[in-house]
Amino acid sequence: MEEKCCPLCGRPLGAFNIDRHHLIPKTFKGKEQFEVHKICHRKIHSVLTERELLRTYHT
Repeated sequence: MEEKCCPLCGRPLGAFNIDRHHLIPKTFKGKEQFEVHKICHRKIHSVLTERELLRTYHT
């Protein structure tokens, strides 16, 4: 069985230190989400604002 990997860094997710990231921020009614490492999730939000995330991923 293939291990799930973090879509941001490509490393295996494992069972701990996992967050769910919303492609479109919850404040903009985003529902679609995926699992990422907590450290990768923090990095996303330290680099991009919620508006930038909305603009980038809202189609």
